[in-house]
Amino acid sequence: MAKKRSQADLEKLDIASLVKLLLQAFEKIQELETELEKLKRKQARQAAPFSRNIPKENPKRPGRIAGQGKFSYKTAPQATEITEVVEVPLAQQSCPKCGLELEVSPSAIRVAYNLEMPKVMAQITEYRLEVRLALEGLVDLGEYLTRAKKKQLELEKQVQQAKGKLSNDNFVKNAPEEVLLEERRRIEDFGARLERLGAVLAQFA
Repeated sequence: MAKKRSQADLEKLDIASLVKLLLQAFEKIQELETELEKLKRKQARQAAPFSRNIPKENPKRPGRIAGQGKFSYKTAPQATEITEVVEVPLAQQSCPKCGLELEVSPSAIRVAYNLEMPKVMAQITEYRLEVRLALEGLVDLGEYLTRAKKKQLELEKQVQQAKGKLSNDNFVKNAPEEVLLEERRRIEDFGARLERLGAVLAQFA
């Protein structure tokens, strides 16, 4: 069970933490709505012996409704629709009883068709939601901006340190490949965080 936060606790949180709490609340609401819908469907599917309604004089038969219209087997494809023809050889060339060679006439040829459906790639869509909060009354903007600018300086220092290592020929020559990859990852990660933090600070400039 999540701990209930007081007003004082919320005022100490930064924007990222508040957004995280808001998203968690959205997820919890969706879970509760899903559970409520399941309970509604479960309640609607009560067994007949426990039904409180008056029985109908001519109740409908259980099961699926019979289809309507004319039904038939799928017709053979047209010659232009066939993409490949496979000649199947006889398993035996002679009669298993008398030993005489079997003769095949064109009228004795039987055909069968195999329809292969093409593979369909699943389409996955990612939705991105921008969440904004009114900070007035929740946090001290002056204190938040001070911490944000301090964090900005720390990130810039980390980026400069990583770039300095990669610009050192001796370091690049002697360091293992995984260390070089880690430094490049740090530059990319810190750079992205700097960009997001700079966009936030620009709103208060």
